[in-house]
Amino acid sequence: MLSSLFGISSLGVMSVPSNDKRRDTRNECRKALADHIHERLGLEVSPDKIRLHPSRDSGYEWSVADSQQYLFEKELSNGNIGIYRSLMEELGHSIEAIRPQIAGSNGDQRMIPIRQNPETGSDSFTATIERLKSSNQKFALELNQARAELQRLSQQKEEWDSKTRNLQEQLVSSQSRADRLERELFKAKGDIAGAIDILQNQQSENPTPRKRMRNM
Repeated sequence: MLSSLFGISSLGVMSVPSNDKRRDTRNECRKALADHIHERLGLEVSPDKIRLHPSRDSGYEWSVADSQQYLFEKELSNGNIGIYRSLMEELGHSIEAIRPQIAGSNGDQRMIPIRQNPETGSDSFTATIERLKSSNQKFALELNQARAELQRLSQQKEEWDSKTRNLQEQLVSSQSRADRLERELFKAKGDIAGAIDILQNQQSENPTPRKRMRNM
């Protein structure tokens, strides 16, 4: 009876009520999240102020892999031991604290740089993803520029091809006209030669009388 009053099990070890265990695990999770924020962003946030859905002016947000989004469906106060443990296990892997995104001068969203991992000296997985996204955007821009240049050159080629065809047509037309003029000239020469022959024949058949010389 005494054991039941003081929460002592038959093995002589005091049992911890489930609510107390849930509270302790939640507090442990809050501390782990607060330590992570400090390591990644240099922010001092009290564990009891940690939120899974912080406000914009909190100075931090959570970058979460799609596979772990379910861990953020509720706030910490409404979670369970399994959720708290999963949060701590995934912290720094598929869950990471980041600076809130702010609007750039062109309206695009950009992220304030965060610290490198103090243990490995490498960028966080969020920074790596952002860098890859930036690289992809750069490659996409270069690809679009290359496509635009290719289209411009293709249009220019079509214009030159059209000009070349026009010049070829003009050349063929000029050659045809030159051939026709050459044939007409050849015919005209033949006609002139024939006329000269006729004239010479007529002169030989009807010689012109010589004029009498004066003072004979």
